[in-house]
Amino acid sequence: MAMVAEAPCLLLAFSMLIATVLAHSSLAMAPAFIWSNLRCVDSGQRVNYQVSDARSVTRAALEQLDMKKCLDGSEKPADLLVAFVGSEVRSVELSNELSSDTVEKLKGLILASNSSLSFPYVAAADGISIGSDVVRTLQDSTDLVAAFGCPGTLSSLSVLEAENYVVSTKAEHAQVLLLCLSSSALEPEGQVVQRILSKLEESSVRYVALYASDPLGFESFYASKHRMLASNDTKPYCDDVCKTKATLLEAIFVVIVLLMILISGLCCMMGIQTPLRFEKPHEG
Repeated sequence: MAMVAEAPCLLLAFSMLIATVLAHSSLAMAPAFIWSNLRCVDSGQRVNYQVSDARSVTRAALEQLDMKKCLDGSEKPADLLVAFVGSEVRSVELSNELSSDTVEKLKGLILASNSSLSFPYVAAADGISIGSDVVRTLQDSTDLVAAFGCPGTLSSLSVLEAENYVVSTKAEHAQVLLLCLSSSALEPEGQVVQRILSKLEESSVRYVALYASDPLGFESFYASKHRMLASNDTKPYCDDVCKTKATLLEAIFVVIVLLMILISGLCCMMGIQTPLRFEKPHEG
């Protein structure tokens, strides 16, 4: 039957629809990585494929400064948590064959580390961008020693000035440094991260590194906030997690409707006993 022949085509269309939805959802997400030259980030190279928010990822990095979590045999706990907030990496790029220089640099740093924890899918939550959520969580959870290039923080030093700072300060307790990488910088983010961590390695600093990508960016985020305040819009806000769930629900609804149409058509074709085009009618 024609309807039966069309079934594989409809199933292929459903698969393409779901793949499109998943690809669209991944465009709104960005990855985050935690790694260390100590064996304190869980064990080995681990990946968390669940959709996470920046707040939980930042707290996971802060937990690695705990002495009990970072002690491994004769090793001492971490001296420093250095957090990088960039904007050049999206989740969809991690599976691409032609990845950017920043992705390749980050992969190299993570593979060369003693321990790491990767979050391929991080989304904004509660109407707060990923970068702003990282900054706020660090400010609320600990005393920042310094912040470089981050809007809304006390320090406005450039990222380049952080190179000498991270190796010149020694303290008895763990420190937290925050570096916001500008998208307008002449140097790729991966190169900046690699250079700063190289200085830490040269100075024998025991560190935990956090890189979180915010494709929206601080400037775009604050500009959108100003537009929302100026427009006095009282409509409910739907963040990236909300949009992802809504898109998936819409796709599921469309698939269910099309399946119902397909099943109804098949039932009708099976129930109708009409003669074929060249079939002779039976004599009564």
